[in-house]
Amino acid sequence: MERRKFVIGAGSLAAGGAAAMGTGAFSAAQISGRKANIQVSDDSEALLQLIPGHEFTDGDGTVSSDRVFYQDGQLSITFDDSGGGADGSGTGIAPNSVYQVGAISQGFDDIDYWADDDDDGDPSLTDDVLYGDLVDDDEPTESGDPAFVVRNESDETYSDIVIAWEGESAPDRDKATAAMNVRGGGAGTSVFSLEISGGTDHASFELAPGEAVYASLIASTGDFDPENTDSWIGELVINAGNTDRFEEPTTDA
Repeated sequence: MERRKFVIGAGSLAAGGAAAMGTGAFSAAQISGRKANIQVSDDSEALLQLIPGHEFTDGDGTVSSDRVFYQDGQLSITFDDSGGGADGSGTGIAPNSVYQVGAISQGFDDIDYWADDDDDGDPSLTDDVLYGDLVDDDEPTESGDPAFVVRNESDETYSDIVIAWEGESAPDRDKATAAMNVRGGGAGTSVFSLEISGGTDHASFELAPGEAVYASLIASTGDFDPENTDSWIGELVINAGNTDRFEEPTTDA
Protein backbone atom coordinates (compact mmCIF):
# COMPACT_ATOMS: atom_id res chain seq x y z
CA MET A 1 0.00 0.00 0.00
CA GLU A 2 1.23 3.47 -0.83
CA ARG A 3 -0.47 6.16 1.22
CA ARG A 4 0.18 9.72 0.07
CA LYS A 5 -0.62 12.92 1.91
CA PHE A 6 -2.15 15.28 -0.63
CA VAL A 7 -2.88 18.97 -0.20
CA ILE A 8 -4.28 21.50 -2.69
CA GLY A 9 -4.49 24.98 -1.27
CA ALA A 10 -7.59 27.04 -1.94
CA GLY A 11 -6.25 30.44 -1.04
CA SER A 12 -3.36 30.83 1.37
CA LEU A 13 -1.31 27.71 2.06
CA ALA A 14 2.27 27.16 3.10
CA ALA A 15 4.73 25.98 0.45
CA GLY A 16 3.04 27.93 -2.30
CA GLY A 17 0.02 25.70 -2.72
CA ALA A 18 2.05 22.57 -3.39
CA ALA A 19 0.28 19.24 -3.69
CA ALA A 20 2.94 16.86 -2.42
CA MET A 21 2.42 13.16 -3.02
CA GLY A 22 4.99 11.10 -1.23
CA THR A 23 6.38 9.36 1.79
CA GLY A 24 8.30 6.71 -0.15
CA ALA A 25 6.94 3.83 -2.21
CA PHE A 26 7.15 0.13 -1.50
CA SER A 27 9.50 -1.86 -3.70
CA ALA A 28 7.62 -5.13 -3.19
CA ALA A 29 4.08 -6.32 -2.53
CA GLN A 30 2.75 -9.50 -0.92
CA ILE A 31 0.43 -11.42 -3.24
CA SER A 32 -1.45 -14.68 -2.59
CA GLY A 33 0.20 -15.23 0.77
CA ARG A 34 3.76 -15.26 -0.53
CA LYS A 35 6.54 -13.83 1.56
CA ALA A 36 8.11 -10.65 0.29
CA ASN A 37 11.09 -8.54 1.18
CA ILE A 38 9.64 -5.06 1.63
CA GLN A 39 11.81 -1.99 1.55
CA VAL A 40 11.25 1.67 0.89
CA SER A 41 12.39 3.10 -2.44
CA ASP A 42 11.97 6.27 -4.46
CA ASP A 43 8.80 6.66 -6.52
CA SER A 44 10.85 6.28 -9.71
CA GLU A 45 12.25 2.89 -8.64
CA ALA A 46 9.32 1.17 -6.92
CA LEU A 47 7.53 -1.89 -8.28
CA LEU A 48 4.51 0.38 -8.67
CA GLN A 49 6.21 3.45 -10.07
CA LEU A 50 4.80 6.98 -9.89
CA ILE A 51 6.15 8.87 -12.90
CA PRO A 52 5.62 12.53 -13.89
CA GLY A 53 3.67 12.69 -17.15
CA HIS A 54 6.29 14.75 -18.98
CA GLU A 55 8.95 12.10 -18.22
CA PHE A 56 6.70 9.34 -19.50
CA THR A 57 6.29 11.23 -22.80
CA ASP A 58 10.02 12.12 -22.97
CA GLY A 59 9.39 15.75 -22.16
CA ASP A 60 7.35 16.47 -25.29
CA GLY A 61 3.98 16.95 -23.63
CA THR A 62 2.02 19.91 -22.36
CA VAL A 63 2.51 19.37 -18.61
CA SER A 64 5.64 21.24 -17.57
CA SER A 65 8.32 19.83 -15.30
CA ASP A 66 7.74 22.97 -13.23
CA ARG A 67 4.31 21.60 -12.28
CA VAL A 68 4.90 17.86 -11.78
CA PHE A 69 8.30 16.65 -10.64
CA TYR A 70 10.28 14.50 -8.21
CA GLN A 71 11.30 16.17 -4.99
CA ASP A 72 13.43 14.14 -2.57
CA GLY A 73 12.39 11.00 -4.42
CA GLN A 74 8.68 11.77 -4.12
CA LEU A 75 6.23 12.75 -6.83
CA SER A 76 4.99 16.31 -6.28
CA ILE A 77 2.49 18.59 -8.00
CA THR A 78 2.60 22.33 -7.41
CA PHE A 79 0.37 25.26 -8.28
CA ASP A 80 2.85 27.94 -7.21
CA ASP A 81 4.26 30.42 -9.71
CA SER A 82 7.80 29.04 -9.77
CA GLY A 83 7.32 25.27 -9.75
CA GLY A 84 10.06 22.69 -9.53
CA GLY A 85 9.93 22.77 -5.76
CA ALA A 86 11.23 26.36 -5.55
CA ASP A 87 9.91 28.72 -2.89
CA GLY A 88 7.78 30.92 -5.14
CA SER A 89 5.20 33.44 -4.02
CA GLY A 90 2.09 31.53 -5.09
CA THR A 91 -0.40 30.82 -2.34
CA GLY A 92 -2.73 28.27 -3.88
CA ILE A 93 -5.45 28.28 -6.50
CA ALA A 94 -7.43 31.44 -7.19
CA PRO A 95 -11.20 32.15 -7.17
CA ASN A 96 -13.25 31.88 -10.37
CA SER A 97 -10.72 29.66 -12.14
CA VAL A 98 -10.22 26.18 -13.55
CA TYR A 99 -6.91 24.43 -12.94
CA GLN A 100 -6.23 21.40 -15.10
CA VAL A 101 -3.01 19.39 -14.80
CA GLY A 102 -2.82 16.68 -17.46
CA ALA A 103 -5.12 15.59 -20.26
CA ILE A 104 -8.77 14.87 -19.50
CA SER A 105 -10.72 12.16 -21.31
CA GLN A 106 -13.35 13.15 -23.87
CA GLY A 107 -16.81 13.13 -22.30
CA PHE A 108 -15.52 14.42 -18.97
CA ASP A 109 -14.90 18.00 -20.06
CA ASP A 110 -18.12 19.25 -18.45
CA ILE A 111 -17.53 19.89 -14.76
CA ASP A 112 -21.18 19.12 -14.02
CA TYR A 113 -20.48 15.57 -15.24
CA TRP A 114 -18.22 14.67 -12.36
CA ALA A 115 -18.95 17.28 -9.67
CA ASP A 116 -22.29 16.77 -7.93
CA ASP A 117 -24.13 19.96 -7.03
CA ASP A 118 -21.60 22.03 -8.94
CA ASP A 119 -22.59 25.67 -9.16
CA ASP A 120 -23.83 26.68 -12.62
CA GLY A 121 -21.82 29.88 -12.35
CA ASP A 122 -18.49 28.05 -12.29
CA PRO A 123 -16.50 28.21 -15.53
CA SER A 124 -16.47 25.29 -17.95
CA LEU A 125 -13.20 23.61 -18.79
CA THR A 126 -13.14 25.22 -22.21
CA ASP A 127 -13.02 28.65 -20.57
CA ASP A 128 -9.70 28.30 -18.79
CA VAL A 129 -7.74 25.12 -19.58
CA LEU A 130 -4.18 25.45 -18.33
CA TYR A 131 -2.33 22.20 -18.97
CA GLY A 132 -3.41 19.28 -21.17
CA ASP A 133 -6.07 18.65 -23.79
CA LEU A 134 -9.21 16.56 -24.17
CA VAL A 135 -8.20 13.14 -25.50
CA ASP A 136 -9.91 10.11 -27.04
CA ASP A 137 -7.17 7.50 -26.60
CA ASP A 138 -5.98 5.74 -23.47
CA GLU A 139 -2.34 6.12 -24.47
CA PRO A 140 -0.74 9.50 -23.70
CA THR A 141 0.38 11.69 -26.60
CA GLU A 142 2.40 14.88 -26.83
CA SER A 143 -0.75 16.96 -26.40
CA GLY A 144 -2.46 14.48 -24.11
CA ASP A 145 0.09 13.62 -21.44
CA PRO A 146 -1.21 12.96 -17.91
CA ALA A 147 -0.16 14.66 -14.71
CA PHE A 148 1.41 11.39 -13.56
CA VAL A 149 1.57 7.70 -14.41
CA VAL A 150 1.25 4.58 -12.23
CA ARG A 151 3.20 1.74 -13.88
CA ASN A 152 3.61 -1.90 -12.84
CA GLU A 153 7.32 -2.77 -12.86
CA SER A 154 6.89 -6.14 -11.12
CA ASP A 155 6.60 -9.54 -12.80
CA GLU A 156 3.09 -10.04 -11.40
CA THR A 157 -0.29 -9.02 -12.81
CA TYR A 158 -2.21 -6.99 -10.24
CA SER A 159 -5.93 -7.55 -10.77
CA ASP A 160 -7.16 -5.36 -7.94
CA ILE A 161 -5.21 -2.10 -7.91
CA VAL A 162 -7.17 0.77 -6.39
CA ILE A 163 -6.39 4.49 -6.40
CA ALA A 164 -8.52 5.94 -3.61
CA TRP A 165 -9.07 9.38 -2.10
CA GLU A 166 -9.68 9.68 1.64
CA GLY A 167 -10.60 13.30 2.27
CA GLU A 168 -10.00 15.16 5.52
CA SER A 169 -11.22 18.57 4.41
CA ALA A 170 -12.50 20.27 1.26
CA PRO A 171 -14.06 23.60 0.29
CA ASP A 172 -17.85 23.86 0.22
CA ARG A 173 -19.13 22.49 -3.08
CA ASP A 174 -20.76 25.79 -3.93
CA LYS A 175 -17.29 27.36 -3.77
CA ALA A 176 -14.98 24.80 -5.38
CA THR A 177 -14.79 21.24 -6.68
CA ALA A 178 -11.90 18.97 -7.65
CA ALA A 179 -11.54 15.57 -9.27
CA MET A 180 -9.02 13.05 -10.58
CA ASN A 181 -9.35 11.43 -14.02
CA VAL A 182 -7.76 7.95 -14.39
CA ARG A 183 -7.58 6.22 -17.78
CA GLY A 184 -5.96 3.16 -19.35
CA GLY A 185 -4.62 -0.06 -17.85
CA GLY A 186 -7.89 -1.96 -18.07
CA ALA A 187 -9.59 0.80 -16.08
CA GLY A 188 -11.32 2.33 -19.07
CA THR A 189 -11.97 5.86 -17.87
CA SER A 190 -12.78 6.72 -14.27
CA VAL A 191 -13.34 10.02 -12.52
CA PHE A 192 -13.66 10.50 -8.78
CA SER A 193 -14.06 13.65 -6.75
CA LEU A 194 -11.68 14.96 -4.10
CA GLU A 195 -14.40 15.62 -1.57
CA ILE A 196 -15.38 14.50 1.90
CA SER A 197 -18.05 11.82 1.62
CA GLY A 198 -19.47 8.89 3.54
CA GLY A 199 -17.37 6.48 1.49
CA THR A 200 -13.99 6.45 -0.15
CA ASP A 201 -13.87 7.75 -3.72
CA HIS A 202 -11.69 5.57 -5.92
CA ALA A 203 -10.84 4.05 -9.30
CA SER A 204 -9.99 0.35 -9.67
CA PHE A 205 -8.13 -1.42 -12.47
CA GLU A 206 -5.83 -4.28 -13.48
CA LEU A 207 -2.19 -3.88 -14.46
CA ALA A 208 -0.12 -6.54 -16.19
CA PRO A 209 3.68 -6.26 -16.01
CA GLY A 210 4.78 -3.11 -17.84
CA GLU A 211 1.25 -1.67 -18.11
CA ALA A 212 0.34 1.77 -16.81
CA VAL A 213 -2.61 4.01 -15.96
CA TYR A 214 -2.64 7.76 -16.48
CA ALA A 215 -3.97 10.24 -13.91
CA SER A 216 -4.82 13.94 -14.28
CA LEU A 217 -6.30 16.57 -11.98
CA ILE A 218 -8.94 19.28 -12.27
CA ALA A 219 -9.91 21.90 -9.71
CA SER A 220 -12.71 24.39 -10.42
CA THR A 221 -13.38 27.34 -8.15
CA GLY A 222 -16.19 29.85 -7.91
CA ASP A 223 -16.32 33.08 -5.95
CA PHE A 224 -14.78 32.51 -2.51
CA ASP A 225 -12.76 34.32 0.14
CA PRO A 226 -9.23 32.82 0.08
CA GLU A 227 -8.71 33.64 3.74
CA ASN A 228 -11.80 31.72 4.87
CA THR A 229 -11.94 28.68 2.60
CA ASP A 230 -10.77 25.17 3.45
CA SER A 231 -8.15 23.49 1.28
CA TRP A 232 -8.45 20.01 -0.18
CA ILE A 233 -6.57 17.86 2.31
CA GLY A 234 -6.55 14.09 2.34
CA GLU A 235 -4.63 10.99 1.40
CA LEU A 236 -4.21 9.42 -2.00
CA VAL A 237 -4.00 5.67 -1.34
CA ILE A 238 -2.72 3.16 -3.90
CA ASN A 239 -3.52 -0.47 -3.02
CA ALA A 240 -2.05 -3.40 -4.92
CA GLY A 241 -2.54 -7.12 -4.31
CA ASN A 242 -3.52 -8.59 -0.97
CA THR A 243 -2.80 -5.45 1.02
CA ASP A 244 -4.88 -6.44 4.04
CA ARG A 245 -1.90 -8.55 5.10
CA PHE A 246 0.30 -5.48 5.51
CA GLU A 247 0.74 -3.34 8.55
CA GLU A 248 0.55 0.33 7.69
CA PRO A 249 4.09 1.81 7.75
CA THR A 250 5.09 4.45 10.25
CA THR A 251 6.57 7.48 8.53
CA ASP A 252 7.75 10.89 9.61
CA ALA A 253 5.55 13.83 8.69
